[in-house]
Amino acid sequence: MNLKFRTPGDTSSDDDDDERVNPIQLAKERLLSVELAIERRYLKAPLGQSKGDLVQSVLSGSCPSSEPPKALLTWREAVKRCETAAQVSMCFYVLETSVAWDKSIMKASCQFCHSGDKEDQLLLCDGCDKGYHTYCFRPPMDNIPDGDWFCYECRNKATGQRNCIVCGKPGNKSISVLCDQCPKAYHIECLQPPLAKVPRGKWLCVLCHSKSPAKKKSASKKAVNREPRISESESTTAANSAKETKETAADKNAHSNDNETPAAVVAGPGPSTAPPVATPSPRRSSSAVALKRSLNQAIAKEKDLAPCREILDQLEAHDEAWPFLLPVNTKQFPTYKKIIRSPMDLSTIRKKLNDGIYKTRDDFCADLQLMFVNCVTFNEDDSPVGKAGHSMKTFFDSRWAELIAH
Repeated sequence: MNLKFRTPGDTSSDDDDDERVNPIQLAKERLLSVELAIERRYLKAPLGQSKGDLVQSVLSGSCPSSEPPKALLTWREAVKRCETAAQVSMCFYVLETSVAWDKSIMKASCQFCHSGDKEDQLLLCDGCDKGYHTYCFRPPMDNIPDGDWFCYECRNKATGQRNCIVCGKPGNKSISVLCDQCPKAYHIECLQPPLAKVPRGKWLCVLCHSKSPAKKKSASKKAVNREPRISESESTTAANSAKETKETAADKNAHSNDNETPAAVVAGPGPSTAPPVATPSPRRSSSAVALKRSLNQAIAKEKDLAPCREILDQLEAHDEAWPFLLPVNTKQFPTYKKIIRSPMDLSTIRKKLNDGIYKTRDDFCADLQLMFVNCVTFNEDDSPVGKAGHSMKTFFDSRWAELIAH
């Protein structure tokens, strides 16, 4: 074994012959190659295209693969401009979250016969990835078509029609049954088993019927379900208020009894002719007042936070929202915890808003401002994430001013 040692002052090194590859450049090239190898239908938002847009573009005759989504082009440009391993890891994380891992051909089964056998005759829809045997259609399909193929259910969603999903032909009210929860439609002779006539009233397909909840047994449960829901903290406040009201009413009642002169002494020994007066129970009336007060507070709070829900929906749908949709992966960025003490993202804000943690609009805005401050602290201004953060903050400031002005 021949070993070669270099001294600090040795200038005769063969730097020109050094063929070592920059790992950052190699990672960027391989990451772009992986993205190009992924079929477009397996990419979901933010890098992919929505199902409705994909089906509509194919049915209209345009080719969806010729024009990638704007977010995907931005991601490719961000990968090319990466200079550190952290930036490459962030781009990889965004790509990983955009892959629809739940869609797998191993899980596909026929929507008509519910069997996964004969995979060579199992046709997969390019819009919903559901499987259909070619011989289950009416009439049966001879072969698997070339190019993109969409099932009749996806075509109904894209065109707004209600054609039979088995034969694809339109029908009328006398021979067609329509599901009341999904766009599926069937001819009565295309169902398995076929129906003799169109059923009356509400009708659900097999899949929607299996997902529908069980019927409620008593009317009392329906009345309870119609009541507005209040959070746990508001119910605790209402209970404490009711308790204080009860104690106050009890003290007043005891005080009035001590100072009150017996009716028998004032009226004398004769029989009393005054009819008894029914007094309302202080316990029942105080509980009703407390409950009504708590419900009014909940309604007022929901009305106050309505702009928060609207602006959050618009922020999540923004083109530059991809770095803020989910919490930062601290395994890929170990230094994030050391720099950012209070992480915040849009999914966390959404959960806190749904759980009733925010009491006022200021609490909601404080978390959004914290998310933007964290972005500025951890990322450079000219980085893709930094630019996205500035764009999101500008949009939030202008849109929020419009919402609270109305």
